[in-house]
Amino acid sequence: MKFRKSIAVIVVPLALIVLGGVGYKWLGGPAASTAANSEPPGSAGDNSQTAGEEKIVTLTEDQMKKFGVEVGTAGPGKLQVHVTLPGEVAVNADRMAHIVPRVPGVVREVQKNLGDKVKKGEVMAVLESRELADAKASFLAARERVGMAETNFNREEQLWQKKISAEQEYLQTKQALSEAQIELRSAEQKLHALGFPEPYLKELPQHPELNFTRYEIISPFDATVIEKHITLGEVLKDDTEAFMIADLSDV
Repeated sequence: MKFRKSIAVIVVPLALIVLGGVGYKWLGGPAASTAANSEPPGSAGDNSQTAGEEKIVTLTEDQMKKFGVEVGTAGPGKLQVHVTLPGEVAVNADRMAHIVPRVPGVVREVQKNLGDKVKKGEVMAVLESRELADAKASFLAARERVGMAETNFNREEQLWQKKISAEQEYLQTKQALSEAQIELRSAEQKLHALGFPEPYLKELPQHPELNFTRYEIISPFDATVIEKHITLGEVLKDDTEAFMIADLSDV
């Protein structure tokens, strides 16, 4: 009986040792760790090392020439910075003019069209103006009155100096001369304001009467016609914009 008890005491610890080793191995002990470390080459851990390798591209001389690849030593250089911005090309306002006739009239000639180039003093259009004819006639009439007033004044001055005529008559002719001269200067200034220079006024008495109504629209400087608002036979006022010109060489 005692012998059986001894066998049982020896068998039970041996069984516990065997079961403990199997459980330890099953739970990931050294046996499991050894199995994990014994994975064959080419597993997931080995692939991560391959993915980290550098990729080197090699080109032949022909390929470098074809794609324009050049190899050189790095050094200092200049960087060119380009900025793209929206913009608008505009005419220089100091070289642009709105051409208007200075007198009203009927358009008889149109010598320039849109896009044409004009020179300073060149005729762009011709009007027939009754108001211009009246201004020229007033100037010529005032000029004649001054001549007559000067003649009367000179005569009365001589008579008064000789005590032949009264002083009152002398003073009246002097006043008439002054008034005629003022009227002449006024008529002269009106024609100057219309663009007629002094040499033209001196030659005006020799001009044919048919030219009294002729008014020429001229260009004030070298430019290009960029707008045109004038038609043959049209009636223009003295504030109508007939042309717009601009010097396109400076924008």
